[in-house]
Amino acid sequence: MNRNDAQPLLALCGCTPDQMKADEATAFVNLYHIDIGSWEYASVVRCTYDRNMYLIANPDRIPDIFTIDWNDIDVSSVDTESAARSYCSGYQGLSDAEIDGLIARLCS
Repeated sequence: MNRNDAQPLLALCGCTPDQMKADEATAFVNLYHIDIGSWEYASVVRCTYDRNMYLIANPDRIPDIFTIDWNDIDVSSVDTESAARSYCSGYQGLSDAEIDGLIARLCS
């Protein structure tokens, strides 16, 4: 699994946006040795979480990834769990039963 796959799974398990941001930040701290609290840390958290969550909530925009104005997105009102479920069913092609089974296995 790559880092882009983790966000929908975390959302399906009921993680809050703050928890998902912290997970993303921890990965970058460990991988790139970014200092917590640095401008790189803040940039990574904002860019990775916001961009990934925007695409999870709007998978129809994935083909437009290079033309999206990333300065003009707002994910603050996204229902992350609902968006992740929709992404997994609509974009990834999982059935409701498969999604429920995935949640059960991840959250048990």
